[in-house]
Amino acid sequence: MQQVLEQTIARTRREARRLTLYYAVAWVVVALLAITTALVLLDQYLRIEHPLGRLFFSACWVAGWIWAVRHFLWSWITHRAGDVAIAQRIQERFPELEDRLATAIEFLAQNEDDSRAGSPALRRAVVVQTSSQLEDLDTDSVLDRRPSRRALLTACGALGVALILGLLFPASTSIGVARLAAPWSENAWPRRHVLELRDPPQRLAEGSDFEVEVTDGNEVLPDVVRIQYRFADDSSRISEEEMNISGNKAIATRVNVRRGFAYRVTGGDDDTMPWQEVQVLKPPRVESVEVTLTPPTYTGWASTTTTGQIRALVGTQLAMVATASKPLRQATLRFEDGTGVAAKIGPDGRSFSVASTAEQPVMVDESGAYWFELVDDEEMANGGENRWRIEAIVDEPPTVTVEEPRQDVFVTPAAKIPVRVTIKDQLAIRDAAIVYLRSDASADGARRRVLIEPRPQPVVAEEANGQPTGLDGGGQLERMDDLWELAKLDPSLTPGSLVTFHVEASDFVPQAGRSQPELRIHVISKEALEDRLASRYAKIAADLAEAVRQQWQARQKVRDVEIQLDVVGELPNDDLNVVRQVDMQQRDIRRSLVDDRQSVQAEIDSVLDEIENNEIDNPEVQQRLEGLRELLEQLDADQLPQVQQQLTAAIKEAQTAAQQKPRATDPAEADAPQEPGEATDDAKPDAADANPDPQQQPEEREAHPAEAPLNQAGQGQEEIIAKLETALDDLQRWARYRGFQRDLAEILRDQQDLKKAVQEKGQSLLGREAQNLKPEDADDLEAFAQRQAAMGQRLDNLVQRMARAAEDLQASDPAAAEPLADAAEHGRQASPSGDMRQAAENIRQNQVARAENQQQQVADKIGEMLDMLSSRSEDNLARRVKKLRKAEKDLATLRERQEGLRKAMEQAAAEEDEQQRKRELQRLAREQEKVQEEIGRLLRRLERLGAQRAGSKLSQAGSSAGKASNAGRAGQGGQAGESAAQAERDLAEAQQALEKERRQAEIDLAQQILARIEDDFNQIHELQTKHAKEARDMEAVRLAKGTLTRGQKSSVAALSREQDTLAKTTRELTKDLAGAETFAKALERIAAAMERAAARLAKIDTGKRTQAEQQTALRRLELLRDALKKGEDEEEEPPEGGSQQGGEGGGQQGGQGGIRSIAEIRLLRLMQGELNERSRELQEEIGDGRPNREQARRMLELAEEQGELAELTFRLMEEEDAAPEDTLEEPGEADAEDDAAAEDVEIDVDAEDLDADAAEERAVGADERARS
Repeated sequence: MQQVLEQTIARTRREARRLTLYYAVAWVVVALLAITTALVLLDQYLRIEHPLGRLFFSACWVAGWIWAVRHFLWSWITHRAGDVAIAQRIQERFPELEDRLATAIEFLAQNEDDSRAGSPALRRAVVVQTSSQLEDLDTDSVLDRRPSRRALLTACGALGVALILGLLFPASTSIGVARLAAPWSENAWPRRHVLELRDPPQRLAEGSDFEVEVTDGNEVLPDVVRIQYRFADDSSRISEEEMNISGNKAIATRVNVRRGFAYRVTGGDDDTMPWQEVQVLKPPRVESVEVTLTPPTYTGWASTTTTGQIRALVGTQLAMVATASKPLRQATLRFEDGTGVAAKIGPDGRSFSVASTAEQPVMVDESGAYWFELVDDEEMANGGENRWRIEAIVDEPPTVTVEEPRQDVFVTPAAKIPVRVTIKDQLAIRDAAIVYLRSDASADGARRRVLIEPRPQPVVAEEANGQPTGLDGGGQLERMDDLWELAKLDPSLTPGSLVTFHVEASDFVPQAGRSQPELRIHVISKEALEDRLASRYAKIAADLAEAVRQQWQARQKVRDVEIQLDVVGELPNDDLNVVRQVDMQQRDIRRSLVDDRQSVQAEIDSVLDEIENNEIDNPEVQQRLEGLRELLEQLDADQLPQVQQQLTAAIKEAQTAAQQKPRATDPAEADAPQEPGEATDDAKPDAADANPDPQQQPEEREAHPAEAPLNQAGQGQEEIIAKLETALDDLQRWARYRGFQRDLAEILRDQQDLKKAVQEKGQSLLGREAQNLKPEDADDLEAFAQRQAAMGQRLDNLVQRMARAAEDLQASDPAAAEPLADAAEHGRQASPSGDMRQAAENIRQNQVARAENQQQQVADKIGEMLDMLSSRSEDNLARRVKKLRKAEKDLATLRERQEGLRKAMEQAAAEEDEQQRKRELQRLAREQEKVQEEIGRLLRRLERLGAQRAGSKLSQAGSSAGKASNAGRAGQGGQAGESAAQAERDLAEAQQALEKERRQAEIDLAQQILARIEDDFNQIHELQTKHAKEARDMEAVRLAKGTLTRGQKSSVAALSREQDTLAKTTRELTKDLAGAETFAKALERIAAAMERAAARLAKIDTGKRTQAEQQTALRRLELLRDALKKGEDEEEEPPEGGSQQGGEGGGQQGGQGGIRSIAEIRLLRLMQGELNERSRELQEEIGDGRPNREQARRMLELAEEQGELAELTFRLMEEEDAAPEDTLEEPGEADAEDDAAAEDVEIDVDAEDLDADAAEERAVGADERARS
């Protein structure tokens, strides 16, 4: 049993020692690895190379070893557990053993014979019992193996980490361990930074810049990199400066280097770089350069030269010749885009040149710079320190701007569209055209209307310095006006077509520019155009009405502020803000009227352009719109800016007054004596109580500074409102009048459409009775009949409306009411609506032929009504002139009455008897009131007649008359006389203004008639010139070939018909010239010559006599055109002569006298001159012999024409004598030539002695001699 106990204790001891050894060795390994790793890392970080430092690290490492062994392994070596201690640990694990195991171990250690140990048997028994118990126990569980296991695992982990670090960083690991193990060794850590120079310069050109770049071989630069310099002339001194770090490189520069030097770079842990030597040498330089510029061929410019700087068109070729300061080995021309051209070195080695060749062109492509890279024989390079600028001017495509039309237009197929284009090019414009695409012929593609024919070459224009003008932005600018006649397009346009166009221009590059955006021409019917214009008229009226409404609002606000000022005498901030609002509102009103592309004035201009483009013959519309435009221009020049200025002045005055108001009272002022009549606010009630005299006038308050400009602004607003309301009323009445025209024209169109439909239907129903018609045919006729009957009802309603409108207008505008009343009366008398109802019944009965006749009668009658409504504007002008003369006469009467009143008031004021004076003044005041009322009535008449200037003066006269009346009622004779005198002066000024406006109206009337006649004459002259040329051409063919072919004879016959048609057209014009008899006679003579030419052409005669007749007609047409042209000395202003009173009868004479006194006298003079020339030619032709039959006939014609001229001259002279005060001619130097014309005519008549009777006798005698 003893052996069991000993074996168990020994086994437990061995196992415990083994586990403890494992534990100690593992932690020693961990500690040593940790200490070694820490020291290696710290050494690598600090990189201490000093021996003592390295020795310190090694000592620390050894100390770490000793500490680890001493701390973990030394106790295992020196300590050994006893048997009793082991037994006690087992007892602790197995408590059931109690203390028996330790006791048994002690008993075994004692000698059995030892009497002091107790009974041997007892001891043996304890040992045996303990051994038997111990055999049943697992004593191995007594040991805790977990610490050893953890220690071994930690050691394995540490060894693994060390192994990984060694594998990852073998060099660092080996170097670190070697440095710890042998601090005296040469093992050194590798540097963190390895500074390297990138392409270090070794030679520099003198004066150039030194630049060096440094990189790190380990790819990470230190935070600070320094460069050290040592100069050759002072090698003892080293200068150092910090380099600029940019990314992964450090840069150092020195500018304008003049001496040699050495340098090195340090940074971080790298200070081992050796010194780098740099030599400084003189480089080659460009001493002179000459550049020859050869512009592109298309410019037509000659070559030019420049000395360095280049300014040229893109595409200009370059040729350069330069000289260097040293002999060269190589020269290269460089550009900023990186391209280069090798230069050719000259024989002297210093000169070099660059030429542009086909293989290697040198030309200007873009702006930038150029330089020369030079390399001399010493391989010293000049890298382009001297650079020259290149300014490349791009020849942009032409810029094209369509100034007119500015937007899409709506026109009829026969419209003439004015196209205004501005084209600008830097060099020259080659061609230009309108490029358009038709919606009805889109398959044909775009078409061109040439504006500028292609030019072969540009016009070369150079400045004094030789530089072409295009380089300075001048270039070529062309403004073109083209009248695009849509009627000449082939095929003709139809309503509904759309023409899209733009203007395209090209230069000589060639490159094209086009206008943006594309414009559209909407082709519409004439009826649709009328509807469009009507809507635009309505828009103008609506915009004008809105402007009037806004102006009324602004006026009301100003009036409220005026009341505030009048009552309170102050202008609070709220009221000042109202004035500011009115100022802004007034600006908006001005913009809506004239200062905006959407203004009323812009809309009027657009409508007038549309009327002109579509050749709408409606002078009345143009006159009204032009009158409204003139009114807006007048407001924009006078009242509108004045109101704004006064409002601004009121705002400034109010602000100034507000700043000066809060002011403390000066005590000295409070104690100062008051002026007589002056009282403080506190004393005023007492003063009022102390002086209860009702005759005493209250003290007037001091006017606010803003009151005067505000009142003036209000007056200006009222003037604007009055003028705009007058224009608006006139426009609305006219729009209503135009509405009747549109409605009547629409009925006429519907009537014509119905007639056409009935006619087509009637073709298939000829000869059938109504009862035998098919149901569907009867239904169609019934529908036509109902349409016809409904149309008659529409016409009845329209006639009634026209009659009511004429009655309403009779009092306010009799001139406008007259044509309405005439048309309504004609509608009642002619009864086209009754014809419509009868036509409807005939259509039901299938009496289509009879219905067609009635429908044609209806169309004719409605056409007559339209003619009455569409009376010519000269008729309206004539009525206006007549009314202006009547008003002028009435105004003269009023002036005479006012003069009498003024004298009477002056006499009454001198009356000594006060009662008599007052009674007389009051009576005269009543008379003055009557004159004032008549002035008001006359003012309203003038406003309706559009006499604005006279109306303004008359309004002032009415105001002065009112003051005179008030003063007379108050018995203030002196004041009444002064006001009456002022009223008289105002009436005189109004009379002068009215006289001028009447004369202007007369001139407008004359100009309209003459303008209409002149247009007709120009057209007839153009056609006659064409016919005369065709006749000459045919005669030339006949003379060349001896006869005409059948086709050519047919052409002559057609020419005869055209000549006859032109003669009839010319004769028709005489019907409109009843008031210009001289022109009518001249046209009759022209028509007679054309008829004679047509008769000869009908006989296929194109000879001299035919051509002579055609030339006679042409010469006389030219005389008419010359007579209608204004002379260079003719005044534009209306004549100032004539009676001030005018008169109705005189006015009627003057209306025609304005025409006859200028144009007819000029025509008479020209006709007399032409007649004299023909007489001399005939006399020279006859000579001393007898005239033949033809010559006698011509003499007879001359006699007849001379007689007519004499009669016209005498008649004109009689009319001039009858109404000298109303003539449009003003005596004076400017009209002396025309006055002398009539005298020349009379003198010529007397000198030639060719009155009608004498001429006829001579002609008869000549004819008899010819016959014998």
